[in-house]
Amino acid sequence: MYVTPANAPGAPVERIDVRVRAGTDPAVVAAGRVAEFTALRPAGATRAQVLRLAAVEALTVVAAGALLGLLVTFVTPAGTGAALRLLAAPAVAAVPWGALGAATGVCAALAVAAATVTTAVALRR
Repeated sequence: MYVTPANAPGAPVERIDVRVRAGTDPAVVAAGRVAEFTALRPAGATRAQVLRLAAVEALTVVAAGALLGLLVTFVTPAGTGAALRLLAAPAVAAVPWGALGAATGVCAALAVAAATVTTAVALRR
């Protein structure tokens, strides 16, 4: 869903979509992250340090997502439980910690793998 100036006047721009025209080299318009990572090398960062940076950034994103997910996981059942208590039908919330931990672990592994592989490929250029 896109919010345009027609239906949200004065709203700040939060997203810009870029399309590469036919015949244009995609490497010319490729992401600024490649430039950031390659700029770290002449500044003294080793290849391993740059890859660790990418992995830590990916884990930070996964941790933030997991914390926000837990917040939603607890807020929604708490509201439902409070409403049921008002109706004299108390409910006990059961959180599947094993499944949540496994899903978070898989997300973390995939994010780290994707971040380090793409960064390693970018550093080869």
